[in-house]
Amino acid sequence: MDKLELELPKSDHPWVKLAGKYKDDPQFYQMLDYIQAYRRELDTEMEDYYNQLDAENELK
Repeated sequence: MDKLELELPKSDHPWVKLAGKYKDDPQFYQMLDYIQAYRRELDTEMEDYYNQLDAENELK
C-alpha cells in the first residue's frame, strides 16, 4: 500500500487562531444566552414601535 502525502495550504486568516477557543467555556454560553435575550427584547421594542406607527397612520 502506497501512502499519499498532502501538503495543506497554511491559512493566514487571523480568526483561525481563535477557532474552538470557547468550546467548553460555560461563561461563553451564558454570554450567548444574554445576547439572545437582549435581541428578543429589542425585537419586542421595535415591534411595539412599528405597531404604534401603524396605529398613528390609520388615524390620519
